[in-house]
Amino acid sequence: MRIRASFTLENSVIIPVFTFIIMALITLAIYFHDINVIKNALFQITVQAEKISDSNDMQIIQMQAEEYLKEKTIAVKVSDVRLEVTESKITAVSRGQFLLAGMLKGAGDINRNFQIKRSYPPDYIRKFRALAILQGK
Repeated sequence: MRIRASFTLENSVIIPVFTFIIMALITLAIYFHDINVIKNALFQITVQAEKISDSNDMQIIQMQAEEYLKEKTIAVKVSDVRLEVTESKITAVSRGQFLLAGMLKGAGDINRNFQIKRSYPPDYIRKFRALAILQGK
């Protein structure tokens, strides 16, 4: 039985194209997975840092976040997680490299940050009570 040459030629073009598309979709899914894991970890450590005032505990939280990211990310090598705490806000910064970015220099650098405003519950309670008094309740 003979196979037509056009069939062989079509498959030699189509199969690599579909393979490339599938690999690109898998790489994209891994990238978005790792970005979501990093965002979640940064959110968690900013919320934890809001409750803590000791700098030693801040370092422990940073180390725990780095360990968590090393365990949970698939293709991102996280090199640094930092907490920046000021009077009014808390910022968590993560730096890493996406290892599946290929040979493009700098294409795989991932820098993410998450910032929350510090809350002061006693201040909020006083303001709400003052509003309630003004409304006559």
